[in-house]
Amino acid sequence: MAGEIYPIVEMVDYPERFAPGDAVSLRRIAKDRIRERILIVERMVDGPFMLRHGFSILDIYATMFTRWSLEPDWKLANLPKLMALAETISKRPAIKPVWVRHFGPEQN
Repeated sequence: MAGEIYPIVEMVDYPERFAPGDAVSLRRIAKDRIRERILIVERMVDGPFMLRHGFSILDIYATMFTRWSLEPDWKLANLPKLMALAETISKRPAIKPVWVRHFGPEQN
């Protein structure tokens, strides 16, 4: 995720930095690449958490990607396991205040 998704988020958020003459096309292509890669992550969710043995830092990291760059309707239709993970993680007592601070109260 750190090498395959995270760098592309910057292209979605700031396409003009990478393609000043065609930022719209770059944003579209970058979103397509994120979708392709996040679907791989979706398939890797093993139960209520990313790893079979239970909660880990990987759950927090994967959950972060559910809040960036992609349309809410697409995420709900295509990422049911990741969205369920995000809901579970965002309610953990140690994470909830951080989640609210960064994503707002409607995102917990």
